[in-house]
Amino acid sequence: MKSITLEVLPRTEVGTTASTILRRNEQVPCVLYGKDKHLHFTADYNKLRKVIFTPEFLTIKISCNGETYDTIIKEIQYHPVSDKMLHVDFLYLQPGKKVIANVPVKFVGIATGVKDGGMLYTKVRLLRISALPEHLIDEIQINVEHIALGKQMRVKDLKIENITISEMPEKPLCAVYIPRVLKIEEEVKPVVAAEAAAPAAGAAAKPGEAAKGDAAKPDAKGGDKKGGDKGKK
Repeated sequence: MKSITLEVLPRTEVGTTASTILRRNEQVPCVLYGKDKHLHFTADYNKLRKVIFTPEFLTIKISCNGETYDTIIKEIQYHPVSDKMLHVDFLYLQPGKKVIANVPVKFVGIATGVKDGGMLYTKVRLLRISALPEHLIDEIQINVEHIALGKQMRVKDLKIENITISEMPEKPLCAVYIPRVLKIEEEVKPVVAAEAAAPAAGAAAKPGEAAKGDAAKPDAKGGDKKGGDKGKK
Protein backbone atom coordinates (compact mmCIF):
# COMPACT_ATOMS: atom_id res chain seq x y z
CA MET A 1 0.00 0.00 0.00
CA LYS A 2 1.51 3.34 -1.08
CA SER A 3 1.71 6.19 1.39
CA ILE A 4 2.60 9.88 1.30
CA THR A 5 3.44 12.30 4.10
CA LEU A 6 1.63 15.63 4.47
CA GLU A 7 2.98 18.33 6.76
CA VAL A 8 0.18 20.30 8.42
CA LEU A 9 -0.31 22.95 11.11
CA PRO A 10 -2.63 22.68 14.14
CA ARG A 11 -5.74 24.86 14.12
CA THR A 12 -7.12 26.32 17.31
CA GLU A 13 -9.77 28.65 15.91
CA VAL A 14 -12.75 27.06 14.18
CA GLY A 15 -15.86 28.50 12.59
CA THR A 16 -16.87 30.23 9.38
CA THR A 17 -14.87 33.42 9.91
CA ALA A 18 -11.63 31.62 10.79
CA SER A 19 -12.06 29.22 7.86
CA THR A 20 -12.64 32.08 5.41
CA ILE A 21 -9.41 33.78 6.51
CA LEU A 22 -7.47 30.53 6.10
CA ARG A 23 -8.80 30.01 2.58
CA ARG A 24 -7.77 33.51 1.58
CA ASN A 25 -4.24 32.57 2.60
CA GLU A 26 -4.33 29.41 0.46
CA GLN A 27 -4.84 27.18 3.49
CA VAL A 28 -7.49 24.44 3.67
CA PRO A 29 -9.29 23.72 6.96
CA CYS A 30 -9.18 19.99 7.78
CA VAL A 31 -10.39 17.61 10.47
CA LEU A 32 -9.06 14.17 11.41
CA TYR A 33 -11.72 11.76 12.68
CA GLY A 34 -11.30 8.38 14.36
CA LYS A 35 -9.00 9.38 17.19
CA ASP A 36 -10.04 9.82 20.82
CA LYS A 37 -10.84 13.42 19.88
CA HIS A 38 -11.02 15.23 16.58
CA LEU A 39 -7.83 16.86 15.36
CA HIS A 40 -8.30 20.22 13.65
CA PHE A 41 -5.51 21.41 11.38
CA THR A 42 -4.77 23.31 8.18
CA ALA A 43 -2.91 22.19 5.07
CA ASP A 44 -1.31 24.14 2.26
CA TYR A 45 -3.71 24.18 -0.69
CA ASN A 46 -1.13 23.26 -3.37
CA LYS A 47 0.45 20.48 -1.30
CA LEU A 48 -2.96 19.03 -0.45
CA ARG A 49 -4.01 19.27 -4.07
CA LYS A 50 -1.11 17.02 -5.14
CA VAL A 51 -2.16 14.43 -2.58
CA ILE A 52 -5.84 14.44 -3.53
CA PHE A 53 -5.81 14.80 -7.31
CA THR A 54 -4.12 11.54 -8.16
CA PRO A 55 -5.53 8.40 -9.80
CA GLU A 56 -3.84 6.30 -7.12
CA PHE A 57 -5.37 5.31 -3.82
CA LEU A 58 -2.95 6.35 -1.08
CA THR A 59 -2.76 6.34 2.67
CA ILE A 60 -1.68 9.72 4.00
CA LYS A 61 0.63 10.23 6.96
CA ILE A 62 -0.47 13.45 8.63
CA SER A 63 2.49 15.03 10.38
CA CYS A 64 1.36 17.60 12.96
CA ASN A 65 3.40 18.99 15.86
CA GLY A 66 5.80 16.05 15.83
CA GLU A 67 2.99 13.48 15.79
CA THR A 68 2.23 11.24 12.79
CA TYR A 69 -1.16 9.75 11.98
CA ASP A 70 -1.95 7.15 9.31
CA THR A 71 -5.08 8.30 7.51
CA ILE A 72 -7.19 8.13 4.36
CA ILE A 73 -9.42 10.83 2.89
CA LYS A 74 -12.97 10.60 4.20
CA GLU A 75 -14.70 13.48 2.43
CA ILE A 76 -13.90 16.60 0.40
CA GLN A 77 -16.06 19.70 0.13
CA TYR A 78 -15.77 21.87 -2.99
CA HIS A 79 -16.97 25.35 -3.89
CA PRO A 80 -20.18 25.00 -5.95
CA VAL A 81 -18.95 27.41 -8.65
CA SER A 82 -15.14 27.34 -8.74
CA ASP A 83 -14.76 23.67 -7.62
CA LYS A 84 -11.98 24.81 -5.31
CA MET A 85 -11.40 22.73 -2.17
CA LEU A 86 -13.09 24.24 0.87
CA HIS A 87 -12.68 21.54 3.51
CA VAL A 88 -11.22 18.05 3.81
CA ASP A 89 -12.04 15.33 6.35
CA PHE A 90 -9.52 12.59 7.09
CA LEU A 91 -10.14 9.22 8.75
CA TYR A 92 -7.62 7.76 11.20
CA LEU A 93 -6.54 4.21 10.40
CA GLN A 94 -6.84 2.36 13.67
CA PRO A 95 -5.32 -1.16 13.66
CA GLY A 96 -7.97 -3.86 13.95
CA LYS A 97 -10.84 -1.51 13.02
CA LYS A 98 -12.38 -1.74 9.55
CA VAL A 99 -12.66 1.34 7.35
CA ILE A 100 -14.63 2.10 4.20
CA ALA A 101 -12.78 3.49 1.20
CA ASN A 102 -13.22 4.06 -2.54
CA VAL A 103 -10.53 2.16 -4.44
CA PRO A 104 -9.67 2.51 -8.17
CA VAL A 105 -10.51 -0.40 -10.49
CA LYS A 106 -8.18 -1.78 -13.15
CA PHE A 107 -9.36 -4.24 -15.79
CA VAL A 108 -6.72 -6.72 -16.97
CA GLY A 109 -6.56 -9.34 -19.73
CA ILE A 110 -8.34 -9.67 -23.08
CA ALA A 111 -11.89 -11.00 -22.92
CA THR A 112 -12.82 -14.07 -24.97
CA GLY A 113 -15.71 -12.09 -26.39
CA VAL A 114 -13.34 -9.38 -27.62
CA LYS A 115 -11.30 -12.00 -29.48
CA ASP A 116 -14.57 -13.08 -31.13
CA GLY A 117 -15.22 -9.56 -32.38
CA GLY A 118 -17.03 -7.99 -29.42
CA MET A 119 -16.28 -4.76 -27.56
CA LEU A 120 -15.49 -4.50 -23.83
CA TYR A 121 -17.30 -1.75 -21.96
CA THR A 122 -16.23 -0.91 -18.40
CA LYS A 123 -18.93 0.49 -16.13
CA VAL A 124 -17.02 1.47 -12.95
CA ARG A 125 -13.88 3.41 -12.09
CA LEU A 126 -14.09 3.06 -8.31
CA LEU A 127 -15.48 0.51 -5.91
CA ARG A 128 -16.38 1.08 -2.28
CA ILE A 129 -14.75 -1.50 -0.04
CA SER A 130 -14.62 -2.37 3.64
CA ALA A 131 -11.39 -3.73 5.10
CA LEU A 132 -8.94 -3.57 7.97
CA PRO A 133 -6.18 -0.96 7.49
CA GLU A 134 -3.57 -3.70 7.01
CA HIS A 135 -5.63 -5.22 4.18
CA LEU A 136 -6.18 -2.04 2.17
CA ILE A 137 -4.96 -2.23 -1.43
CA ASP A 138 -3.87 0.35 -4.03
CA GLU A 139 -6.33 -0.89 -6.67
CA ILE A 140 -8.75 -3.68 -7.47
CA GLN A 141 -7.67 -5.75 -10.47
CA ILE A 142 -10.49 -7.42 -12.38
CA ASN A 143 -9.54 -10.18 -14.83
CA VAL A 144 -11.89 -10.12 -17.84
CA GLU A 145 -10.40 -13.00 -19.86
CA HIS A 146 -13.36 -15.33 -19.16
CA ILE A 147 -16.09 -12.95 -20.34
CA ALA A 148 -17.69 -14.27 -23.54
CA LEU A 149 -19.52 -12.39 -26.28
CA GLY A 150 -22.74 -10.87 -24.96
CA LYS A 151 -21.89 -11.63 -21.31
CA GLN A 152 -21.14 -9.37 -18.35
CA MET A 153 -19.54 -9.40 -14.92
CA ARG A 154 -21.25 -8.14 -11.75
CA VAL A 155 -20.11 -7.24 -8.24
CA LYS A 156 -21.32 -10.62 -6.94
CA ASP A 157 -18.83 -12.33 -9.30
CA LEU A 158 -15.88 -10.52 -7.70
CA LYS A 159 -14.15 -12.19 -4.76
CA ILE A 160 -11.19 -10.57 -2.98
CA GLU A 161 -9.55 -12.07 0.08
CA ASN A 162 -9.91 -10.04 3.29
CA ILE A 163 -11.98 -7.38 1.51
CA THR A 164 -15.73 -6.82 1.36
CA ILE A 165 -17.18 -4.99 -1.64
CA SER A 166 -19.73 -2.54 -0.24
CA GLU A 167 -21.80 -2.28 -3.43
CA MET A 168 -25.06 -3.81 -4.68
CA PRO A 169 -24.38 -7.45 -5.74
CA GLU A 170 -26.15 -6.98 -9.09
CA LYS A 171 -24.19 -3.84 -10.00
CA PRO A 172 -22.47 -4.42 -13.39
CA LEU A 173 -18.70 -4.05 -13.59
CA CYS A 174 -18.09 -4.65 -17.29
CA ALA A 175 -19.65 -6.34 -20.32
CA VAL A 176 -18.72 -7.52 -23.81
CA TYR A 177 -21.26 -6.19 -26.27
CA ILE A 178 -21.97 -7.59 -29.72
CA PRO A 179 -21.23 -4.92 -32.37
CA ARG A 180 -24.06 -4.01 -34.76
CA VAL A 181 -22.12 -5.48 -37.70
CA LEU A 182 -22.01 -8.90 -36.01
CA LYS A 183 -25.70 -8.69 -35.15
CA ILE A 184 -26.56 -7.99 -38.80
CA GLU A 185 -24.37 -10.89 -39.93
CA GLU A 186 -26.15 -13.23 -37.49
CA GLU A 187 -29.53 -12.06 -38.76
CA VAL A 188 -28.50 -12.49 -42.40
CA LYS A 189 -27.07 -16.02 -42.04
CA PRO A 190 -30.45 -17.83 -41.72
CA VAL A 191 -31.83 -15.90 -44.71
CA VAL A 192 -28.82 -16.75 -46.87
CA ALA A 193 -29.03 -20.39 -45.80
CA ALA A 194 -32.73 -20.53 -46.72
CA GLU A 195 -32.08 -18.95 -50.10
CA ALA A 196 -29.27 -21.40 -50.78
CA ALA A 197 -31.47 -24.34 -49.79
CA ALA A 198 -34.34 -23.30 -52.12
CA PRO A 199 -32.49 -23.84 -55.48
CA ALA A 200 -31.12 -27.14 -54.20
CA ALA A 201 -34.62 -28.33 -53.38
CA GLY A 202 -35.80 -27.25 -56.84
CA ALA A 203 -32.93 -29.06 -58.53
CA ALA A 204 -33.80 -32.24 -56.63
CA ALA A 205 -37.42 -32.06 -57.85
CA LYS A 206 -36.57 -31.80 -61.60
CA PRO A 207 -35.75 -35.50 -62.20
CA GLY A 208 -39.17 -36.51 -60.90
CA GLU A 209 -40.85 -33.93 -63.09
CA ALA A 210 -38.96 -35.23 -66.15
CA ALA A 211 -39.98 -38.82 -65.37
CA LYS A 212 -43.60 -37.74 -65.12
CA GLY A 213 -43.36 -36.01 -68.46
CA ASP A 214 -41.77 -39.02 -70.11
CA ALA A 215 -44.51 -41.29 -68.78
CA ALA A 216 -47.12 -39.16 -70.54
CA LYS A 217 -45.48 -39.35 -73.92
CA PRO A 218 -46.15 -43.07 -74.66
CA ASP A 219 -49.85 -42.49 -73.94
CA ALA A 220 -49.93 -39.78 -76.53
CA LYS A 221 -48.12 -41.89 -79.04
CA GLY A 222 -50.25 -44.89 -78.21
CA GLY A 223 -53.32 -42.81 -78.88
CA ASP A 224 -51.99 -41.75 -82.24
CA LYS A 225 -51.13 -45.36 -83.11
CA LYS A 226 -54.61 -46.56 -82.17
CA GLY A 227 -56.08 -43.84 -84.20
CA GLY A 228 -53.93 -44.88 -87.12
CA ASP A 229 -54.97 -48.50 -86.85
CA LYS A 230 -58.61 -47.50 -86.66
CA GLY A 231 -58.21 -45.50 -89.80
CA LYS A 232 -56.74 -48.47 -91.64
CA LYS A 233 -59.70 -50.60 -90.71
